[in-house]
This record gives sequence, C-alpha cells and structure tokens, in this order.
Amino acid sequence: MIYEFLVLNLVGVTLGFFTVLWFYVSNRRFLAGEIKKFVNKITAGMLFLYFSIVASSVIEIHGIYGSLLEIPKYLFIIAGFSCFYWASMALNKISKVLGFRSEIMPKKLKKILK
Repeated sequence: MIYEFLVLNLVGVTLGFFTVLWFYVSNRRFLAGEIKKFVNKITAGMLFLYFSIVASSVIEIHGIYGSLLEIPKYLFIIAGFSCFYWASMALNKISKVLGFRSEIMPKKLKKILK
C-alpha cells in the first residue's frame, strides 16, 4: 500500500513542478515590466512550496521525523509565503499605478464598460 502512495505522490509532485515551470517559461516570453515581476514572484513561491512538499515526502518515506532534515522543509515554506507576500505587494503597486485603489475608479470603470 505504501508503494502506491509513493508513486502517486511522485507523479503529483512531478506534474505540479512541470506545470509551474511551464507557467514560468510561457509567461516570461510575453510579459514585461511589473506584471512580469509579479508572475516571477508567484512562480517562485509555488516552486518553494513544491520543494517543501518534496522535503516532507522524503521525511515521511524514510520516517525521519524530528531530525535536522525538517529544517529545509520549513525554510521552503517560509520562502514560499515570503514570495507570495512580495507578489501581493507588487500587485498593490500595480493597482495604485493603474488607479484601481482610488475612490473614483468605480465611476471610471462604469464609463468604460458603457
């Protein structure tokens, strides 16, 4: 039973990793400026979270709970959420520049949509 779990886990993590990698490569070609920085930060955050999943899987497979090998798992989690924080700050900066955070934006948006 454990081998089926390991194979499914390996397939899922591999597919997730290649999906994130494809997202990074395909969007990098077409984007520029602040949006490119935003996409790069989101992609880095997803990659760090996948690395933490891999580290957690290795710890679970080998049964080495409570060892020093758990430290990279938590460091990857912290790095991933830090990247998500920086991406949200970049998105906030983009929305300020575009005017989406202003009071008059809903009125402008209604005029544009008409």
